[in-house]
Amino acid sequence: RQPPVAVLIIDDHQMVAESILRRLDDEPDLAVVGVATTAESGLRIAAECQPDVVVMDYGLPDMEG
Repeated sequence: RQPPVAVLIIDDHQMVAESILRRLDDEPDLAVVGVATTAESGLRIAAECQPDVVVMDYGLPDMEG
């Protein structure tokens, strides 16, 4: 069996990010490796965790998705 797909969530709306997190946590083939509320923190987490997939809000306050 392959390891789960590593996912990073980046959304400036905490409720949206938490909702996505809860939904993805139910999937056995996915592992959320981080949640960020800004593009800057998302880039930092991505560099550390090396996710396979990033679920990202396009309209972030500090940078476009």
